[in-house]
Amino acid sequence: MNQDKAIIKALKSMEGPTLSDDFTSGMMNRIYLVAAKKKRRMYIGTLCLLSTVSLGMIAMAVYLLRDYLSDKLTFHLPSLASLVESVSRYGFGFYIAFLTFILIALDYYFRSAWQKHKNENLGHSNL
Repeated sequence: MNQDKAIIKALKSMEGPTLSDDFTSGMMNRIYLVAAKKKRRMYIGTLCLLSTVSLGMIAMAVYLLRDYLSDKLTFHLPSLASLVESVSRYGFGFYIAFLTFILIALDYYFRSAWQKHKNENLGHSNL
């Protein structure tokens, strides 16, 4: 029993200085400030990247329109041979677009099923 009292007395005498009353609020203010700076930096970075990509796409569109339309300003009826070739070319494009659509739809379906399964498992583990 004497040892317990001696240990308690020693621990009480070893207590360090207490934190000031405004320590928690000051620390939270700093955390919010850092989080706001990070969010603003991410927003500016995203905006710069989006602007760069948009300007690049506009420049490429202007270049392609200037390059391809400079010689072909007159309207010509397509011949039958070029019509068949363009249909097969467009057909292949539609085929690729259809496959892409199917893959995106399957991705969405499997992701939603996985998310639903994950949420159900979290619900059962909380019980």
